[in-house]
Amino acid sequence: MKRWIFAALVCSSGCITKGDFSANSLLTDIEFTLPGSRVGWLLPGAVHADWRDKEGRSLHVVAIDTQRSGIVIRAALAHDRFRGRLEPLDKLSSRKGAVAAISMGYPDRPGFVTGGLTVLDRSVQLAPNPPKRPSIVIGRDYTFKIGTFHPDLNPDLDYSEVLSGIWSVGEGYAKAPVSTRPWTLICRSTLRNALLWIYAPDAGPPEAIAKRFKCVESFVAAIDARAGLVVKGRNTATAAGLRRPVGDAGAALLLMK
Repeated sequence: MKRWIFAALVCSSGCITKGDFSANSLLTDIEFTLPGSRVGWLLPGAVHADWRDKEGRSLHVVAIDTQRSGIVIRAALAHDRFRGRLEPLDKLSSRKGAVAAISMGYPDRPGFVTGGLTVLDRSVQLAPNPPKRPSIVIGRDYTFKIGTFHPDLNPDLDYSEVLSGIWSVGEGYAKAPVSTRPWTLICRSTLRNALLWIYAPDAGPPEAIAKRFKCVESFVAAIDARAGLVVKGRNTATAAGLRRPVGDAGAALLLMK
């Protein structure tokens, strides 16, 4: 029942919501996707949206136009260490001076704060062979790709940073678990080829959300107490009136000024 409720949270394409539709923009796309949401520009090329359905379930989104010049996406580890303690996401975000941050990574075993393929500044931190989890790779020119990558990164691609998630979402992964706990999702959307960061503090099936946002590549990045999204230093869950912790991240994606 919960799966069907959450899948129907977003209104059909025939709904109308307030907003400036004269401009052909990413903000307009998000407004149509989440009718009635609070949507605004976070910075040129990046949109932040908070949405809640009639039953009080919420969704928080940062949509990034990766074609826009000046957009900088970086990866970070808790306390800048591969082996170490988790770090509250808001503290990590503030320490790095980020505009927004979303939690990533999942401990494989004690002492390791990320799982799967992890690369920072082209230095391989962890490289299972073959990779077991999906990843997002970021180049020195801030381009990105989402997929399952071999530890031997192609030097022609010039990818300098890689962080992994938990499980892929999509038709090829129809049997992926439906989370009953908070989660974060990383997605490459056909909406202007945007990179989406999605946080669902009330849980629900990520497959339905990935489909709604027209994600062609996506994966769950963090779950439960590690899930969180911080925008301008504020926990989006508590800012929306929910009693949800910010999340203790092992790693995070950062949107920089």
